[in-house]
Amino acid sequence: MPKRRGHGEGSISERADGRWMARYRDTAGRRTTIYGQTRAEVAGKLVDSLKQIRDGVYAPSNGRTVDSFAAQWIETLKQSVRPKTLSSYSWALKGHILPSLGKLRLTEVRPAHVQALYAACAAKGLAPKSVRNVHLVLHAMLQRAFVWGVLVQNPVARVDAPRVERKDPPMLTSAQVRSLLDAARGHPMEALVTLAVTTGARSGEMLGLRWNKVDFEAGTMEIRVALSRVGGVYELVEPKTARSRRSVAVPVVALEALRRHRARQTEQALKLGPAWQNGMNLVFTSEVGTPVDHNNFLRRDFRPLLKKAGLPIELTFHDCRHIAASFALSRGVPIPLVSEMLGHSDPATTLRVYAHAIPLSQRQFADAMDAAVAG
Repeated sequence: MPKRRGHGEGSISERADGRWMARYRDTAGRRTTIYGQTRAEVAGKLVDSLKQIRDGVYAPSNGRTVDSFAAQWIETLKQSVRPKTLSSYSWALKGHILPSLGKLRLTEVRPAHVQALYAACAAKGLAPKSVRNVHLVLHAMLQRAFVWGVLVQNPVARVDAPRVERKDPPMLTSAQVRSLLDAARGHPMEALVTLAVTTGARSGEMLGLRWNKVDFEAGTMEIRVALSRVGGVYELVEPKTARSRRSVAVPVVALEALRRHRARQTEQALKLGPAWQNGMNLVFTSEVGTPVDHNNFLRRDFRPLLKKAGLPIELTFHDCRHIAASFALSRGVPIPLVSEMLGHSDPATTLRVYAHAIPLSQRQFADAMDAAVAG
């Protein structure tokens, strides 16, 4: 007589139609059945399932694939994340995650599958930061599956995140910034470039700025929305974080550039008459009043201005934000104020990114240690 299986070890038997089946109880106590053509096939599947239970990575089998769960997950995010964020999630899913893992059942995804996905992304030439973004999206999705009870454990949590070398943001000298502002003088986008290097606002926040949110008397601008392009349509959306909704003090040099810009825009609107299309009352527009396309601005305006000023054209417009923050910190502006100016979620973010710009920080530490030891 064969040895009887113990409690929880499952059972294997042959069906009347010649197929084999194994039965066991899942983590919820429900009886689960596995089918196969041979006893060996079913026995192998049973061993795998029981091992999943012991390893804590088993969830009740419902046959759901990564494909089907991803579609449901994305649908639930539409009301809770910004359109640009949703677009980046879709890019990671459709371009990389689903082609590799989509046909697998959720309960079949293993750390080895995840690691192979990252290796495939790198082999295709994806930048380390992009591979890390793929990791973050996959982790978030399978974490949601865990929270919803579809998985007992997130397999991505057992894989090391792809490493991204952190580099200090590029920096310009005061003389170089003055050269850039001189090159922009009289240019249609002079005020945009000046705001960028003096306030550190994000590009979407500035491109979504409306005239009724600029207070010339108080010298401030209110950031309440950001311009975003989704599916070819421009929309004013919520800014990146809750703290991104803020009032920003505008330096005099930028206020003067904004006054000149308003005069030019008013003249252009009067010239075009009914053809003027600035229905959103945007500060920065195209020549006919429509929203500014970010890529067109970089190609037609920003890079030529960098070249005219004798600056590296590799600088990005987002680098202006880093330059403004670094200038503020290097001149002793407290970290909480710089964090508030940038709209960071908390000062720790500011400190992590811009610690290199704080003057004498390590020298002060060393001096403090000398004083402690000598005292």
